[in-house]
Amino acid sequence: MKKKKKHIEVPEVSDVKLKPLFGMAPGLYLTILYAILIVLILFFILAFPGLRNHGSKVHFTSAPAGASVFVDGTYIGSTPVTGFVSAGVHELRYEKPFFSEKVSEIDVPGKILGTLFFDRAESYSAHMNFSHKSNYLKWRFEQISNWALVGSFYERYRYPFRGVQAVREYYAAEKNTTENALGGIEKGDIPRELYNFTYMLLNNINSFEQIVDVVATIRSLHSSEFRDLSEIEYTSQSVSSQLLREAEDALVSVGAPRELAALYVERELERLEKDAGFIADRKKLEEYVEGLKFSQVYSKSGIQSIPLQITDSTFIEVVPPEMVPIGNNDVSFASKIDYVELSEFPHMEKISKFYISSGEVTRSQYSRFIEDQPKWDKSNLDELMDEGLVDEHYLQYLEQNSSDVTLPVTGVSWYAARAYSKWFEEQLPDDLKSRFHVRLPSEAEWEYAARKNSGARIIERSSGFDRPQSGNFSREGRLGLIDMQGNVWEWCENWYFPSDVLDGQYGAALPGFEGSEKALRGGSWANRVSEVPVWRRASHPPQWCTPFVGFRIVLEPKED
Repeated sequence: MKKKKKHIEVPEVSDVKLKPLFGMAPGLYLTILYAILIVLILFFILAFPGLRNHGSKVHFTSAPAGASVFVDGTYIGSTPVTGFVSAGVHELRYEKPFFSEKVSEIDVPGKILGTLFFDRAESYSAHMNFSHKSNYLKWRFEQISNWALVGSFYERYRYPFRGVQAVREYYAAEKNTTENALGGIEKGDIPRELYNFTYMLLNNINSFEQIVDVVATIRSLHSSEFRDLSEIEYTSQSVSSQLLREAEDALVSVGAPRELAALYVERELERLEKDAGFIADRKKLEEYVEGLKFSQVYSKSGIQSIPLQITDSTFIEVVPPEMVPIGNNDVSFASKIDYVELSEFPHMEKISKFYISSGEVTRSQYSRFIEDQPKWDKSNLDELMDEGLVDEHYLQYLEQNSSDVTLPVTGVSWYAARAYSKWFEEQLPDDLKSRFHVRLPSEAEWEYAARKNSGARIIERSSGFDRPQSGNFSREGRLGLIDMQGNVWEWCENWYFPSDVLDGQYGAALPGFEGSEKALRGGSWANRVSEVPVWRRASHPPQWCTPFVGFRIVLEPKED
């Protein structure tokens, strides 16, 4: 039998009535309380922020932009930038590399009411003047050279378009921002150093973005309107193609041969528009290469080599024609321009008679240099590294306790190789010192000599060696040169640029515009000979020291 549920009775609740407070009826003091609450809310919204942070928002700008802003020594940001500054008198300082510092005193007002909603920023601006104009352009060019070695960009890894930025900042600093002041190349109104900077950009084109940057930079020389390139749609074929189609004339306007300019543009269009039909004419390429007469210039006939002996160094005389063909003459495989390596594109270069050392500089020869120039001793490694002349691998072979001093010296930087060249020049007998400069070979000189020297046995990967070998006459080529290919890579005198054939010469650099890496030629014992044909180019930063790189020197006749 189920129990009945007990019924619970809920007592009746009477209405709550507020009592008077200090003789005031409830309606009155509640109204007062609500009013006070509203006042407090308005106070904390409208007045308290201004009382707590008594000052103003300040918007800082500069021409050119990108200057660092400091208020009383505290970093605010880079212009354009907005920051809060407390009320009162402050020291305002603008800083930008290669521009004169701007220092002033500002009196910032203190605002109280409505700063959360109606605090219009105070504004201060500065016009930055150059302190080192030529160094600024050199610095920008070095940045561009570094980016050119990257060679591939995408949505999340964008190219910063430093070329057009440099022109924009240059004109902002010089106050040349009107159409009349800019003029055009043909009128000669463009500052020479700025034109040289733009011309040198021809050397650093290795991607679509860099073509666009060069085109925009050339445009900017003629106009005060600077297009913002930061938002280029990398996936937009229509935008990209339009910019590229303007590139050929722009490149030609600053000195690039039209044929090469067209090849660079067509290669990027081919990559961009897969089915657009921009395919290189293989027959035309082959006819172009045949016109350079590689086989005639490098024939076995007419070889002259007159050795010049200086102590234990032998130099071979090389007498080229006035213009010689160099570069990749094997373009028969290239059905599409995308597969033509344009940094090695065949072309003609002018070189003169020179003498080149028959072998690579040996450890024994380099040790005599160190004895006379103790600065370059390995014991001074820290000092040399601090000066940026070598890295931690300098002369690393000394740690291996190898007694074979006839091996080629390795672990030497470009700076060390150049120092050896200058030292060797000082050691020349007086009659030769008046006749020759001593330096590293240019890429054109190296390649001409290597091609003329063909037929030599090569120390390369398939030879079974796991390190460099001593120079041996059994590896002489037709000119009497040893190990021009294989054994160790060799430093060249010139800078390496990925597109320097656009200005017609490997490594040609106008004064003040240095690259990021120095050229290497020849391959080493670690490479297969098929990987490093005689025209193959490579590069390293000039302070690098590796067991794969050595050098040889040339004697350059002084002008009469």
